[in-house]
Amino acid sequence: MLSSWFVSCTKGLQGILLEELKSMGVKNTKETVAGVEFRDELAAAYKVCLW
Repeated sequence: MLSSWFVSCTKGLQGILLEELKSMGVKNTKETVAGVEFRDELAAAYKVCLW
């Protein structure tokens, strides 16, 4: 089951964060003002938190 998640970052670093998440295999990413939203499995969220 897919869930929605948000990873925050300092404004201006969203593009770098987006590329890093994509390189980790995170799906359905969307750059926002101060972070990146993504919609993926719980396992992807765990991977992001542990990275």
